[in-house]
Amino acid sequence: MSQPAIPALVLGTGITALGTIRALGEAGIESYLATDNPEFVASSRWYNKISLPPNGTPSLPTLQELLEGVRFERMVIIPCADNWVRVVANLPANYGNRFVSSVPSPQIIDRLLDKRCFAQTLEAATIPHPRTVLLNSPEDLARIPDQELEGAFLKPCDSQSFMRAYGVKGCRIENREAGLKHLSSVLKDGFSVVLQEYIPGPPTSHYFIDGYVGRDGKMAACFSRRRLRMFPPDFGNSTYMQSVSNEEVCGAVDSLRRLWQALGYRGIFSAEFKLDSRDSQFKILEVNARPWWYIEFATSCGVNVAEMAYRDALQLEFKPVARYRVGRRAIFLYEDRKAYSYLAGRREIGFFDWLVSCAKSHEMTFNWRDPLPSFVYFASAGKRYIRNHFLA
Repeated sequence: MSQPAIPALVLGTGITALGTIRALGEAGIESYLATDNPEFVASSRWYNKISLPPNGTPSLPTLQELLEGVRFERMVIIPCADNWVRVVANLPANYGNRFVSSVPSPQIIDRLLDKRCFAQTLEAATIPHPRTVLLNSPEDLARIPDQELEGAFLKPCDSQSFMRAYGVKGCRIENREAGLKHLSSVLKDGFSVVLQEYIPGPPTSHYFIDGYVGRDGKMAACFSRRRLRMFPPDFGNSTYMQSVSNEEVCGAVDSLRRLWQALGYRGIFSAEFKLDSRDSQFKILEVNARPWWYIEFATSCGVNVAEMAYRDALQLEFKPVARYRVGRRAIFLYEDRKAYSYLAGRREIGFFDWLVSCAKSHEMTFNWRDPLPSFVYFASAGKRYIRNHFLA
């Protein structure tokens, strides 16, 4: 399939942005990254800079000002963060002649990203998910029975803003008194939260299904992976993954198909599930309507969703992916060292075994065709470590 000479505009930063411009670059698509802080991504062979307006926080006015100054006749916009996805979805129709994208409607995005709306959507579609209750006040928590409170945790409706404010994805409730204290604090800070059932099980019970739904409503790509390590141990991020077959997680794949049909979804997605040993069901935890950390790993396994989103936005033909490489592993080395330290302290992993897992994995920042960002990333991370631990 020939590639049109129309560049992509990537909105975002960090590992996700690096993986996205690499995926586009591997497909022969020129891309421009719009961020006020490119960091190590700027050293990529596929990096092209496009400047955000001053104080360019993700907002519709920021994007409109950016687009007004673009010199290209047409561009395909690929947002790499939740706030940018919302902005792109709300771009006025008059921009559609020059700037196109493959993102869901604003209404669908809100139903996925707002945890309260998401739970209601799953309930209506009869898709297995953890028990979820909206908490508007401490009194709502006080009325919940002890048996439902045990093992539950507070989860923000807007996880991105919550993460920026507190540095965590959720707050486990140790007891009712502590739960009331946490709830009062986050409500006072203006956050909406839900109480969600905690599904027991190790990190290896977590599965992720990533892919792409085309403009025809069909799931053109479905890439499944299993979490092997994570950090922090509760409500953390994956640091070590393995690709698995869709057949191994067929219950989760079926849930996604029904969810996309119910929503009329279109675009890139990354959905997290946890296998509940109590009833052997894959229960969906959340969905990201955008590229994710491990997008380059999916590309290396044969699933390039960035190229699909690009071609679909331009109404061009793209080839669905039926098969991909299974059993490959990926590691985010800088973050996984924290997971190793935690597990080694509990005597659950040895140093040699950890080294072997590192050597046999795709490292997220490293690419043989684009090695420089990895060196810049680790050099910067090393400087931060020395500054924080020895010069503070």
